[in-house]
Amino acid sequence: MAALSIRPEGSPSTLVHSGGREPSDAGRPWRPAGVRLSLTGVSSNEPTPEQQMGAPGTSGEAPQPGGASEGAGTENSATGAKATTDSLPAAPVIVSSKPGWFDWFWQGTRARKLEDRLTRISARAKLCITRAQISLEGAEELVQLRDESGEVAAIPLVAELLRESVHWSGLALVEVEGIRTEVPLELNGPLWDEVRAKVDPTVSGELWTTWLAKSYSHTWEDPPSKERLAEYLALANEWVKRAKAPALELDALWFKRILRLIFPLLGCAAIAGGLAYSSHRSAVAAETGYPFRTSSVLARPEGGCVSPSQECDEVRYFFHTHEESSPWIEFDLGAPMTIKRFLIANRNDCADCAIRAVPLVVEVSDDQKEWRVVAKRKENFDDWGTKLTEIKARWIRFRSTKRTFLHFRQVRIQAAP
Repeated sequence: MAALSIRPEGSPSTLVHSGGREPSDAGRPWRPAGVRLSLTGVSSNEPTPEQQMGAPGTSGEAPQPGGASEGAGTENSATGAKATTDSLPAAPVIVSSKPGWFDWFWQGTRARKLEDRLTRISARAKLCITRAQISLEGAEELVQLRDESGEVAAIPLVAELLRESVHWSGLALVEVEGIRTEVPLELNGPLWDEVRAKVDPTVSGELWTTWLAKSYSHTWEDPPSKERLAEYLALANEWVKRAKAPALELDALWFKRILRLIFPLLGCAAIAGGLAYSSHRSAVAAETGYPFRTSSVLARPEGGCVSPSQECDEVRYFFHTHEESSPWIEFDLGAPMTIKRFLIANRNDCADCAIRAVPLVVEVSDDQKEWRVVAKRKENFDDWGTKLTEIKARWIRFRSTKRTFLHFRQVRIQAAP
């Protein structure tokens, strides 16, 4: 049985059947360009094209029956069709032309196109756009002037300014819209029709003969109606915007860029702020969550909150003792803890509230019997806190050393096992 061998070849591929004549082009089956198909393993006295051309490694003589061809045939009969692809051309690399996410985000390609379009606008076209804008702004100012009856006071002058605005913007659009390569000296009837067809075919062609082609004296003698003036004003606005479209679109693109930067930044700031606030609230809740007891307590609600809460709706402090000698508030940390820091927010909603707490001592204990002083305060304060070093205890107490009331807005205690 004959075997197939596939191998690349630099010249146009040919199909050779070693057991007979080469088929014609019309009946030749399709195969990839650069691949040579040959049937081996069949004895033949006809030389291959390589042998006829004296290819290297051949003697130019036809192979003998039972020779190398038979060996190849034996090998191929066992392995089937064998392909040699070492010299096949590499598959083409397909590069996507789709814009990346950054180009979508920053609109770089679109911005470059607009900037290039702006650079191509001539100085005369820009001058025409400026004149059209000035004329339009003057007309819009005059429209606001009213006579005693409430009507527009200077309709002919407004119409004349709008006519000039349409004239100058039409000249600019000749170049901006690519109708001509240069801005003409003046706008005529045929050119008006070209611009109108390009910009807005719905605009009436009669405007040229009934308005734009008329002299200023005709406008004064036969002023347009209010409805017609509104039509002129809308047309002038639309054409000025169209003439300024590349610049306006570039400005809008920059605004979009700013928004696309600000909103993610604001979102990140909001998330970071929320996380920071949540972390702060968690820390405050942990540092103010220790149960407490006081030397005495006023009747509620004047007495403050129920332990361990330090937030009350009724009053601006969380505990309040009677007036007594050395009043105190004591916190139970639950187990011996290393006390790192405390922070006291003194009551501040009355004139002498701040001075009631001082002099103040901070004491710690392991058994609620023996207390040792770790901090003192003699001066008045609104907020007072200090770091402690190597202070380990289960209870911490804040005690005034005089006869007074004692009341705080908040006490935070940072402690760790």
